Amino acid sequence: MPATGIKHKPLSDALQRIEETLATKRRSPARSAAMTQLSLEADDDALRRNVEQALIAQLPLWENQVRGLPNPLARSALFSVARQNEPRQHLKERPITSVKGVEIFYTGEELRQDDEDVFLNLVHLARSQPLGHEVSFTAYSMLKSMGWPTSAPSYER
Repeated sequence: MPATGIKHKPLSDALQRIEETLATKRRSPARSAAMTQLSLEADDDALRRNVEQALIAQLPLWENQVRGLPNPLARSALFSVARQNEPRQHLKERPITSVKGVEIFYTGEELRQDDEDVFLNLVHLARSQPLGHEVSFTAYSMLKSMGWPTSAPSYER
């Protein structure tokens, strides 16, 4: 079985693939048939909305106090535990240790535990939106939801 994993492609490429997948689902014959059948058998708007919502791709919903992270990312060394007062390294196509069968190559400023907290909270906020939709929030609400103080150093952090 070939290794799968996260490659060093721009985020915009991944977002484009998500949008293409969603567009394909919207045009799929199964969806068209389901909607045609629905319109023939029922005129109840609530039922029609439920079927349309079932065809939207979305992250799983989890409890508000919980944060979700794919297992291969959680078990990787993508987010380091280096001290905050040490300068961050700039990495270029660096292989990141992960679980068997997953390859991660990272380019950019070294990621640390604080970065993981922010990432987890962003995914948490995005879980209530269909994939590919914009997620809006304020810096203040982000700090509050992560349990960080709303002081100037936290905004910098």
